[in-house]
Amino acid sequence: MSTPAESLQSVLTPSDQLAVTSDGDLTIEGAVAADLIARFGSPLFVFSEATLRANYRRARDAFAAVWPGPVNVMFAIKCNPNMAVRAVLHDEGAGGDCFGIPEIEATFAGGADPDKIALNGGNKTAEELERAIELGITINMDAAEEIDDVVAAARKVGKSVRVNIRLKVVPPEFEHFVSDAYLIDGDFRPTLQRWKWGVTQETAIAMVERLKGEPDLDWTGWHTHYGRMSARAEDYRAFQGECARMIGAVATATGVAPRVIDMGGGWARERDPESRSADAKGPPIEKQAQAVVGALRHHLEGAGLDTSKIALWAEPGRYIAGNAAVMLTSIGTIKSDAGYVWFNVEASENNLPAICKEGSANHVTVASGMHRKADAQADIVGPICIPSVLAEGLMVPADVVTGEPVAILDAGFYAEAEASLINSVPLPATVLVADGEAELIKRAQTWQEVFATQIIPDRLRRQDLGDNLWRG
Repeated sequence: MSTPAESLQSVLTPSDQLAVTSDGDLTIEGAVAADLIARFGSPLFVFSEATLRANYRRARDAFAAVWPGPVNVMFAIKCNPNMAVRAVLHDEGAGGDCFGIPEIEATFAGGADPDKIALNGGNKTAEELERAIELGITINMDAAEEIDDVVAAARKVGKSVRVNIRLKVVPPEFEHFVSDAYLIDGDFRPTLQRWKWGVTQETAIAMVERLKGEPDLDWTGWHTHYGRMSARAEDYRAFQGECARMIGAVATATGVAPRVIDMGGGWARERDPESRSADAKGPPIEKQAQAVVGALRHHLEGAGLDTSKIALWAEPGRYIAGNAAVMLTSIGTIKSDAGYVWFNVEASENNLPAICKEGSANHVTVASGMHRKADAQADIVGPICIPSVLAEGLMVPADVVTGEPVAILDAGFYAEAEASLINSVPLPATVLVADGEAELIKRAQTWQEVFATQIIPDRLRRQDLGDNLWRG
């Protein structure tokens, strides 16, 4: 029978900044979890700056070790929209991917080198295109029809713009495909073909030929995106191998070699709850980089392309941010009935949608008294009016009481970005810890702010509402 401290130790990865004191308190980069809740409230997202930096450096080194040309490791801000997180990664030299005006501005507010930033999206507005061109960032085009829009924006701004083309990649190997993240088992190719993103090889050739005659658009290369469909390196290798084959074919047909290849994201992590299993481990990023880049180089160099003259871009947002944050919360009502025990905590599906909607198997633990034996079971549930089961049948000490802290690992990606307001529960604060010192990087939302954009017409307003809604 293990203790929570022992269970935590068994799942730690090299960049985790999690430890347990002799008194049994969980610490995050030296800051005690219970103290953070007391200071900033519950629930609470807690980022480790050291983990962010370590993950970025490891990814950068992994790709640089196997690619002969320049490497740009990009943080997709959709993964986590905290501007302070973006600032840390800019300080490390990270590039970035963004979508729309809000993500463009948030990216640059946190610091950005425009030569390392790309704008994505399949329905970009004139405002978005013009802002990207003003800032000097690359535009990833998703359709042949987009060329006219980009040309018009470039002429209006009076600047040329770098553009890439997103490819629709359908590997023949995906005739038999099994996903550990989604309910996919069989021929995945028709789904990939119907996905709204990217263009076929034939369309790509036509686009490159047209871009030869567009002086305002500087075509630099290619973009694609696999996403977190499978943790198997061989699946990603098949995807990028087919992508490289297409790139080589277009280069042969057009006589133009790319200067940039953006591989997109979806890179698995060593503690990999996206696999729907608490025991699953993704391959190390070094192994993934070696497999994927090996496939790229094989096909590109086979087509006569000089990879030392091509910049490799990668978007490992979930890899960089995933384990860098922990969600802390406190136990409220402890309910026992029908042979079950429920720990009602303040965190919920609102804050961690991947657990409840996608089956992500995040590691959950009590965060104090962690040297006690875990000799009882409880379901960890949120307070909202849907099941919101954060952990089912979790082994916990039998003497856990109301008020004790709970920690949920791997809360750094697609949690804050996908948060909802069901039951009108305000969104929590976020703090950044560095060397044991915590700084607030996003304050908690108030209930008034939840409703701040709403308007009750005068004819429907009732006097008994008063003005309380707008009092902070």
